[in-house]
Amino acid sequence: MSNTPLIFKGVCHPPAKGTREHPSDLSVGELDASGRGKLNGLPVHVEHDTAAPSVGNVLTSFEGSRGELRVIGQITDASTAEQVRNGRLRGLSLGTDCIQSMDGNVLTRSQKELSVCEEGRRNGTWITHLDNKLVHTVAAFSKSVSDGVSTETYNEAKKLADERAAKLATAEAKLQIYESRERETLKSFQPSMEAMVKELHDEAPTDHKPHFATMLDWTRTASERPNIDTQMQLGCVVHACASKLKRVREDASVQSTTAEQLAASAKELEAANETIGNKERRIGELSDSLKEIQANSEKLQAQLEKAGALSEKFDFSKATSREESPPITNEADIAKTTSNASKGALAAMPAFSPADALTNFAFAHGSSGSSRFMPAISNHALLGAAGSESLHNAIRPM
Repeated sequence: MSNTPLIFKGVCHPPAKGTREHPSDLSVGELDASGRGKLNGLPVHVEHDTAAPSVGNVLTSFEGSRGELRVIGQITDASTAEQVRNGRLRGLSLGTDCIQSMDGNVLTRSQKELSVCEEGRRNGTWITHLDNKLVHTVAAFSKSVSDGVSTETYNEAKKLADERAAKLATAEAKLQIYESRERETLKSFQPSMEAMVKELHDEAPTDHKPHFATMLDWTRTASERPNIDTQMQLGCVVHACASKLKRVREDASVQSTTAEQLAASAKELEAANETIGNKERRIGELSDSLKEIQANSEKLQAQLEKAGALSEKFDFSKATSREESPPITNEADIAKTTSNASKGALAAMPAFSPADALTNFAFAHGSSGSSRFMPAISNHALLGAAGSESLHNAIRPM
């Protein structure tokens, strides 16, 4: 046996019909999508026995002139290749995996493998070429068929079928664009939906966690699931809830920040009011001190006036009397002003003799009625004989 792969060509699905005879049958749009190389690399098995190793693989797929799905593949298993050559395995069968809902509607159809078999379930699914040689043909020689359809009728039917196929292809393309856009939108919702459901899952009671776990798995794969319309409806609801929760939390955060700022402002205002109060109390204390100083100044002025030592009288209750003269800042002017003031005060005072004052003090009578000082009995070197000199003469300068 040769180790060279056996190359085959054939039809794995006939043209689409108006209605599906089986849920796994493909529509015109699905055939068109599969005919664009979608089956490339698909494994080849014998009679759909996927438990056994594959015997080859699909090289490419394309749509035939009648709308059928054609494939080109290779058989790498020598034993299987021999059975294909001798005609035992000339049928082709496309293994389609269908996922259905509870009510029987097909949600997705996907091709998992291609099998060589004795005869496929679908009509006309045969290997037509082996190593680029024609090995299978179909010819119809029925008189009723050949005579019953004219060329004109055939052309009209073909034209109508082509138009319908074109419209269906356009609709399929639009559907693909719509689904792609919806899936992208749903994918953009995924982070916010997953975050909210995860938070609910973490906070849920233990016996409810499995329900949230299922929903959490849905948020991660919603954009990849079939029946995009249903997924989008649920996704919009969950995303709206997640967005509203986020806005509520942001508003609460802003309000919390505002409350903190308000508290800080109130604290600053309280401190400012306290400072103002302290200043007002200090102003009151200074005002009382100034009033006391003014009263003392008025008393001092009255005493100076009474002693005759005041040349000018001031009314300290008037600001002009306290602030008429500008303040003296120069030290020489301060000394000069102080000296003039002292001289004026001395000039206004009455003449004073120290000797007279001492004499008056000495001869003043004490409490016993006698003088404070009496002449000495003995002759004194300074005071002299008793009664010879007065106290004034005794203390006069020598």
